[in-house]
Amino acid sequence: MGNEVYLYIVIAVIAILAILFGVRLYLKNKKPKQKVIAKSGIAIDTLIDALQGTSNIQDVESTLSKVTVTLKDSKNVDVEKIKSLGASGIVQNENRISMIFGKTSQAIKEEIEVKL
Repeated sequence: MGNEVYLYIVIAVIAILAILFGVRLYLKNKKPKQKVIAKSGIAIDTLIDALQGTSNIQDVESTLSKVTVTLKDSKNVDVEKIKSLGASGIVQNENRISMIFGKTSQAIKEEIEVKL
């Protein structure tokens, strides 16, 4: 009976370590959805509406001065509305639109990604 007690203790310690490791791994890989404060200074919802909604946006990329959005359908994009938001230039290809917003481009990209 003495050996069985030690066996149960060893099994309990292994189970506790496995549970702790699993919880630690879960918490480490869990990325909380952070709320991005509007750093860009433009109305992101208006920009998304001008791009025909979140369902039309496939991918968003940014560089230092421009935001490039890959769209499912770029035929009904409201270019004038985008210009009124402060875009200094727009280049529209078949399913991609590049908008020059300057230094706020990275913030605009992050805000769009939160909405997706």
